[in-house]
Amino acid sequence: MMLDVLPYDVLAAVFAHLRPQSLLAAACSCRALRAVVTPKLLFARVIFSESTAPHQLASFAGHVRADPLAAHAVRHLEFCLPKGVHPAKNAPPPLVLFGDAMAALRELRSIVLSGVDHLFRMKMPLLASLASQKHLQSITLRDCSVESLIFLRHIVNLRYISISMSPTETPVCSQPYIKDLLLGSRSTLQVLRLDSVGIDLDFLSSPSSSRYSGQDLVWPRVHTLDLAVYLPKARAREPNFAHAFPAARRFSSPLSDDDWAAAPHNAPFIAHIASIETTCRVMNATITSGGGGALRRVVIRNATTCEVLDMRDYIPRSLRHLTLTTGNDLSPVCFAQLADVAPDLRFLHAILFSKDVNANPMKRFHTLVDSISTLRLEYVAVTWYMLGYTANFIKEHHARCAGPYVEQLGRLIPTLRIVSLRWFSLRKDYRRVEEVDAHGAVTSRFVELPLEEGLEAESYYDSRCDSESCY
Repeated sequence: MMLDVLPYDVLAAVFAHLRPQSLLAAACSCRALRAVVTPKLLFARVIFSESTAPHQLASFAGHVRADPLAAHAVRHLEFCLPKGVHPAKNAPPPLVLFGDAMAALRELRSIVLSGVDHLFRMKMPLLASLASQKHLQSITLRDCSVESLIFLRHIVNLRYISISMSPTETPVCSQPYIKDLLLGSRSTLQVLRLDSVGIDLDFLSSPSSSRYSGQDLVWPRVHTLDLAVYLPKARAREPNFAHAFPAARRFSSPLSDDDWAAAPHNAPFIAHIASIETTCRVMNATITSGGGGALRRVVIRNATTCEVLDMRDYIPRSLRHLTLTTGNDLSPVCFAQLADVAPDLRFLHAILFSKDVNANPMKRFHTLVDSISTLRLEYVAVTWYMLGYTANFIKEHHARCAGPYVEQLGRLIPTLRIVSLRWFSLRKDYRRVEEVDAHGAVTSRFVELPLEEGLEAESYYDSRCDSESCY
């Protein structure tokens, strides 16, 4: 059978284990394969990391400029400035060719740019080419400068916007250009992520008090709102999230305070949020203001032992996912009685910091396990930052204790399917497998998973917790 008549999924399986160089050589040398392999397997998703050599960028640019079929096939592009390229100087010829070639990618839907400030200072034509894209739906900009946003502010009809400003930038200066970018996608935007040292969100105040009151400041389709930013302390009015984002269900709140949650005009917004990433104070303010009834997923930042103990009085019974991050020596006892206040909890991630080098890590872990043993959990992750311990001690502890920890969790929590244990960069994931012997008896054990499968399992169980009908 000729390969060029095979369906795409079969071709993808055939070529999955070949090196890209081999596939490229095959596609370029076989005219019968070219029309199928080139667009669907080579150029649909293009990623250039910092380890990419400049000549590889030039090679890609040459292909897409000479071959309209390849250029029209590119749907997703990720680009990071290659190592060895000095950002203070003008772009070398290979990068200039790559930037010019961007104009040929007329069907580009999604782009991720890292080090945008460097790209601007190098006078690369990449940003200007990007601004001319007509079909772009998703844009991720990392380490932006105000000058780079000027080039990109007129892109319209985006569904996904993620902007991370450079720490050296003055936050308020970037606001007008971010606002322009948001206004151009009012009717299409679904996901908004702003990550910055600080940003003024005064244009999200009520229309009557906003200096942009002549604009229709409503994004009706936004369902995910991630504002990992610091609001200015001196502000005349709290942002009106209820007016601007009436359909938001997943929300990562500003980092600075809880005043926005106590504002009466945000009560309707809080009432239908299903997932929130915030602090204990905001969590408590959210519930006491009459919201939280729809909450299924909660991520708490920088919790203290006292705050977590108090938070148990505010946790909604509908909660299914809880991630607790603490910057101090949080006691595992904080997790006790969770079964009484959140009986439907299925996903728990405890991120703990241990600063006492005299404490027994195994004893602390056993205390944690005992505290959560009454929950009907399906996924448990424990990230333990053991400050003050040597790297060798942590590595040996991980190798020696991971197995017993998993067995203890599996024995006490029969509903448990996945266990993920992490110490700094060390990570091991385990899945429960059940076996039936010749007599029909069922036994179970945990087997270690490759990292990729562990990440997929985490994503799967996390998404289940946000589903309306997952149980």
